[in-house]
Amino acid sequence: MTDSEIARDALRDDQSLVVVKNGTVVLTRTGRGIRPLYETATVPKNEGVLGGAALADKVIGKAAALLCVHGGVKSVYAILMSEPAVAVLTANGIPFEYRQIVPLVLNRTRTDTCPVEKLVNRLETPAEAITAITEFLRQLE
Repeated sequence: MTDSEIARDALRDDQSLVVVKNGTVVLTRTGRGIRPLYETATVPKNEGVLGGAALADKVIGKAAALLCVHGGVKSVYAILMSEPAVAVLTANGIPFEYRQIVPLVLNRTRTDTCPVEKLVNRLETPAEAITAITEFLRQLE
């Protein structure tokens, strides 16, 4: 079984993120929105955990895809993936799978585009995305 298959199969309803390296689940996270992946990709104590890993997440939009690029993941699986995420992953040579593809990730009430996706809509680099997401999450605290 590949790391990608293990990550996909390990993703449970109560988890938002699973990271697998060398056939072993090395990290699982719970939580809503972009925060679990953002913290995994940017908090110093997690440095290197994504490098060369297979990642499974419930939702991968463009912001999450840029965080995956930043972290150096080797593959991505999502239950729900957006078309802009596909473009980012493809452009960066990261293999991916999804259960469902959508034009854009919506907000929790499904009345508009996810606010984090709006933030990164015109951004192209992981560094730009991290700066924007950091400020967004800081405003929520």
